[in-house]
Amino acid sequence: MRSKSSGNVLFIILIAVALFAALTAVVSQLSDQNQKGLSGEKASLIVDQIFNFAESVKTGTNFILAHNDVLETQIRFAHPDLNAAYGNSGAIPVERLVFHPSGGGVTYQDPPANANDGTPWFFTSAACVPDVGTGAGGSCTSAAAQELLLILPNVTYEVCVEIDKRLNLIEADGSLPKDDGNMYNIATDHFAGTFAAGYSIYDATGTLNGAKSGCVEGDSTPAAGTYHFYTVLLER
Repeated sequence: MRSKSSGNVLFIILIAVALFAALTAVVSQLSDQNQKGLSGEKASLIVDQIFNFAESVKTGTNFILAHNDVLETQIRFAHPDLNAAYGNSGAIPVERLVFHPSGGGVTYQDPPANANDGTPWFFTSAACVPDVGTGAGGSCTSAAAQELLLILPNVTYEVCVEIDKRLNLIEADGSLPKDDGNMYNIATDHFAGTFAAGYSIYDATGTLNGAKSGCVEGDSTPAAGTYHFYTVLLER
């Protein structure tokens, strides 16, 4: 009798384990579906933060030019949390500093969490966008055509898609714009007052022509399979 009772108990335990495993699988599946549903919302919130910061930097940059008697070559993005190549913020007249209350009045912010791989914002004057300012028809060969740009390197694919959806820059086949060559070199092109001919943000289909903001896949420098947000702070 005891043996039969033990067998019944074991059978009940096995049934309970099987039911628990099935329930766990269902909960996990629902959780995955819910996570996928939230991914678009999270990307949207991240893009809101990217756009807000970019607009504040653009406003601060143009304020310096309009009110501080500063030349475009004297604008500086020096900040303790950024690369030293932008300059020493303690040694630069404050009216030239975008990230200073007496300059552009912009409060520096790190890129939003999960927006990219953690690479800081990048400021450069070594690239132009065709049909923005004087760079026409894909021609960005002169120093005078180089824009002053804010770039957020290595954003996630989902964030890049959300950016280009908002800006109507998705290609006709549903893909993202892809640079045709070299966009920028983060190792050498930090803005420190010089505008020099170098690169262009140009895709073969012309989708980005005239686009003052957007997200683009790299090609050579940076590499294919990486995605980059840019906005023109000062068109030339």
